[in-house]
Amino acid sequence: DQDMMYTAIPFYRDDKMAGVLRTAVPLRSINDALYGAYVNIAIGGIVAALIAAALGLIVSRRISRPLVELKKGAEHLSKGNLDVSLPVSSSQEIGMLAETLNTMAEQLKKLEGVRRDFVANVSHELKTPITSIRGFVETLLDGSAESPEETERFLRITLKQVDRLSAIIEDLLSLSRIEQESENFSILLESALIENIVAAAVQSCHAKVDERKIRINQFCQGGLKAKVNP
Repeated sequence: DQDMMYTAIPFYRDDKMAGVLRTAVPLRSINDALYGAYVNIAIGGIVAALIAAALGLIVSRRISRPLVELKKGAEHLSKGNLDVSLPVSSSQEIGMLAETLNTMAEQLKKLEGVRRDFVANVSHELKTPITSIRGFVETLLDGSAESPEETERFLRITLKQVDRLSAIIEDLLSLSRIEQESENFSILLESALIENIVAAAVQSCHAKVDERKIRINQFCQGGLKAKVNP
């Protein structure tokens, strides 16, 4: 009452079949052997899967940890905290990204320093002519000028200080336009007279030129035009 697997092999004597060798094996023994092999394969597969999962977790954490650090550093930079220093990963791509962000932070620090110096310098430059204008206007309002000539002299000095203020404001507006154009990644060009642009440049430094007694000679061909940003 068992399922068997049979095999038979003929054998010959003097080129004639002399008989048949016939043998049988119970299928149960084969099934038992296959079951053991299946169990071993299943256990091996489970162990391999667990090892692969553990290795995958280690690798993913090794990759994700520096990425999380970079994300936190980028968030600090976006909030204006420029003192952050990101660790450079051993991974070439992530390490290069960290170095790039660190370089950007350094550049932003320098830019912030330049901006602070610029604001301080502009504040000083604005304060000087405003103080001078205020003093002369108060003198005139008090009637302290002794003669019309002195009044005219005060007014001329006040006019020079006004020109100086106008030049500073024009510089600030020019810087603002340059920033806007750089943000738009383009500079708008238009046809303009070069003579007028040169004259405006000379006029913008008129106050300091007079103070230092410098003479500026302007030479420009009339009617000369170019595609420029005035």
